[in-house]
Amino acid sequence: MLNQKIKIGIIGGGHIVKTAHLPSYVENSDVEISGITDFDANVEEKLNLRKLGIQFIASTEELLKRKDIELVVVATPTDSHFEICSSALELGKHVLCQKPLGGKIAPAIKLINLAEEKGLILTVNDSFRWYPTFKKVKKIISDGQIGDPFFTLFEDCGWSDFRAHEQLGDRFLLLRNSSHKLDLFRYWFGDNIKSIESKIEHVKHHNVKGETLTTVSLKYADNHLVQLIDNGASSAPGYRRIVIHGTKGAVRVDDKSVELFNKKHGIRSKWKRVQVEGSIIPHAFNGVLGTLIEKIKSGKEVYYDAKDYINTLKLIENAYLSAQKKKTIDL
Repeated sequence: MLNQKIKIGIIGGGHIVKTAHLPSYVENSDVEISGITDFDANVEEKLNLRKLGIQFIASTEELLKRKDIELVVVATPTDSHFEICSSALELGKHVLCQKPLGGKIAPAIKLINLAEEKGLILTVNDSFRWYPTFKKVKKIISDGQIGDPFFTLFEDCGWSDFRAHEQLGDRFLLLRNSSHKLDLFRYWFGDNIKSIESKIEHVKHHNVKGETLTTVSLKYADNHLVQLIDNGASSAPGYRRIVIHGTKGAVRVDDKSVELFNKKHGIRSKWKRVQVEGSIIPHAFNGVLGTLIEKIKSGKEVYYDAKDYINTLKLIENAYLSAQKKKTIDL
């Protein structure tokens, strides 16, 4: 079993599968993609499945009945997550579900309980934790290279494209994009968060119904302040700026680079580029999948799964609650 490839099936053939899941998994020596299904039969051609030697399967039901498929990747609209994940678990499949696992706490807990009852593994694909630059930042913090973090600013500006199923929903940017950052903060700084305050706005020139501008402030028990500014309706060229200030220095990071600043008394210090190995595709998406594969093959507990992701869903819900009630929410 340790050297045997895990056969996987992918449900959904949209943008995230074409640009991330598929190109990552075809390079993963631990898995074999046995089939992909989507309601759009043209996906077979769009994804070049025949050239890749991957079978297009006509329906989700047919894919889930395949006995050779041990693990299912669910990359479908959020509203479909619960039903598809439930069916997969009932039929004995391990599941990797695209974030946000349905986006609601109670149904997500039902899925976790079902997975435990069936002796299966349920994990969420929230890939920011596995971005090579973000993993490097985690090590810098854990090694104490910047001392104790006391202020973090994460500013993300760009135009958030949307799928047809997202246009009329009451929730958009916080659930779709900001959720990545909230999960990342938990990975970097832990869960000892005292309070959350959020504001959300719909910017009229964006064509979705839900919010396209969010700000979220987290206060940790050690008084570390984390500020997220997420602008999904920017008319300016997109950019991402992240700076973490610590008592001994600072780190600034984006998707491709990390720079470290160490404060030295009496010396005019400079930012220094930190070497980072790997890339988002394939390393981030294979990193998430790898935690699931590791648990399947070894039976050992891993630090990240759907039970851990529930804490991210709770942050999302409390952010919406804060925005609705226009007040800080104590956690």
